[in-house]
Amino acid sequence: GYSQLKIYTIFLICLLIYRIFIQYKINVAELENPMFMILVFVIRSFIAFSFMTIGYTFAKINIYENKSILCLFSLVSILSFINGNVDLNYLRLNNVLLYYVFAIAGSVLVIQISIFISEKKFYFNRLLALWGKNSLFIMLTHAIFLIYQICMKIISTLMSDEILIISFTFLLTMLLETIFLCCHEKIVTRINK
Repeated sequence: GYSQLKIYTIFLICLLIYRIFIQYKINVAELENPMFMILVFVIRSFIAFSFMTIGYTFAKINIYENKSILCLFSLVSILSFINGNVDLNYLRLNNVLLYYVFAIAGSVLVIQISIFISEKKFYFNRLLALWGKNSLFIMLTHAIFLIYQICMKIISTLMSDEILIISFTFLLTMLLETIFLCCHEKIVTRINK
């Protein structure tokens, strides 16, 4: 129907614009021309909008409740390393078709894991809820106070394996953020008394 046509149209527009962008080998990191910056913003917006449209369509057809499709998405998302390192911010998508396939599969997988966790009574649900409720605070403090960068520096001096460095940096960062959140809540509670 109309919804599917809209998805295909948006997807094709994204592919076309991205293809033109790549044809002229424009490096997003080096852009200083405001017109190119606007073009990059438009491309990112089209890509983001296409994902929102696909997610909306998936929700309408209840794809998140179909276990066999979810198993397929899980397998596909595990294979995402095939497309290499991608970055929407710099429009480094490598193979655009693989980018969409792996991004959609990974998103569906994360949604399904979230549904699974919310339905179970795990001991860390409260912690995940705390992080979710304060995600803006975490995003701001880890960047402004250089928490992530400091943790990365500390962990990278102790380890050499990239996957371990990323994993332990995340854990240490979130531990510090949780401590900051608890202190922040206590301060706010005292001020409001």
